[in-house]
Amino acid sequence: MNCDDLITAMESDDAAEQQAARSHAATCPNCAATLAALDKIKATLAVHEPLPSAARAAWERASRVSVSEPARRRWTPALAAIATLAAACIVVFVFVVSQPRNSTFTQWKGPSSDSEPGVEFDSSSELTRLTAAVEALDGRLVALAENAERLDVEREVAQTLKQYSRW
Repeated sequence: MNCDDLITAMESDDAAEQQAARSHAATCPNCAATLAALDKIKATLAVHEPLPSAARAAWERASRVSVSEPARRRWTPALAAIATLAAACIVVFVFVVSQPRNSTFTQWKGPSSDSEPGVEFDSSSELTRLTAAVEALDGRLVALAENAERLDVEREVAQTLKQYSRW
């Protein structure tokens, strides 16, 4: 315990810290004076005048005013993210299905007697293209989730301001 920690220790909820502060104040004249001033301030603040009747009536009327609960959010950020991901998956599926068949896709017809080999599908380039599309959609999904969260906060602030503007 040192002099700088006296007020913090006295205002803490820890009884051991308060006892250590009182023990320190018993041996340190500066801290004893600080502790006496703190006790005097607390005693002064503990005594207060009764509230005037007009102010009391105003507070009682204000306490009877019913405040409605804010409406529940229909779209939580998690639900918005899931809906966006589902929509992105549908868009990718429609995009893949609607693409015309490329000449590199061939159907295997079993062993061929022809000397010409069949054209093969380049899966690595298709995988790279799909990975890039998924990453782009993922970035868009994150941006949409952040925008939804921002709009949600703005709505809550507007509701709070609207609620307290009646006072």
